Amino acid sequence: MTEHHSNPPSGAGAFSTTVLAVLMNKKKFESLPPDLQQIIERHSGPALNQRFSEVWDADMAAGMAAMPADSVVTIAPADYAEIEEAAEGVAGNWVKAVERRGIDGDALLQGLRKIVAQQAASRTEEDVVLPATP
Repeated sequence: MTEHHSNPPSGAGAFSTTVLAVLMNKKKFESLPPDLQQIIERHSGPALNQRFSEVWDADMAAGMAAMPADSVVTIAPADYAEIEEAAEGVAGNWVKAVERRGIDGDALLQGLRKIVAQQAASRTEEDVVLPATP
């Protein structure tokens, strides 16, 4: 946990996103017997996502509850917009860099932005964990 923390304004996405994934080579997966494939499928996808989420959320809640109230700030909407605008060049440079490798960076970026927007829209005030006040 960091010494200081910032929350985005209500309805806005976080500035960073942590991606947790379990990846497996497709050919290797297809070479497994069907019973092992079924075990992997049963314990991955939505089931694994739920387990990741529960652990992540519990750890975040515990960490935030332990933080002093004056170490958490909610970013004002105008400041948030300025930060997003300033960071747009970084995103553009990333898109260009991955496109040089034959990857559709714009599609990836837009897909990520869509997911972040959906998460932000579904977040309620109860989802924002604030530190304990002294």
